[in-house]
Amino acid sequence: MGIVLTSLSVHGPDRAVAEVIFHPKRRLIRGPSETGKSHIYDCLWYMLGGDDLPGTFPLTQGYQEFRLRFTAHGDEYEVRRGLSGGGAAIYWRALGNTEEQAFEHLDEDLGKLLVSLSGASGKQILRNHSKRGAVTGDDLRHWSLWSQTDIPAKQPSVGM
Repeated sequence: MGIVLTSLSVHGPDRAVAEVIFHPKRRLIRGPSETGKSHIYDCLWYMLGGDDLPGTFPLTQGYQEFRLRFTAHGDEYEVRRGLSGGGAAIYWRALGNTEEQAFEHLDEDLGKLLVSLSGASGKQILRNHSKRGAVTGDDLRHWSLWSQTDIPAKQPSVGM
């Protein structure tokens, strides 16, 4: 089934964990204005390899680390990344055990892992009218996350 996001959380010392748990079959975040939808989008973008740090506001004070969990091919992954920037640390554990297994550190590049887990390894896309290139983690992030103002029907498309 590919990659399925399960939760996004933020952690800090002496702070309660703030967590968004994603429904296993729904992939839409909706709600009234000024309730944090865009912030969740920015956090997901950052956690999936984006360079731009999500914006801060008073409620974010004291938090230090984001964690994004997702499942793929019967395994669970957790990406951890600091709110101050830096690279992502990836952790892995097998699903299906009756006891909760601890996460193990996985020494892998996030973009390459996402491409592999999505089944896009070895696939190519058109980079422009005359140049092909391998699918990257950046491509997957662009294709997977859509904001309200970014309507898919208005985006140029290229084939694989």
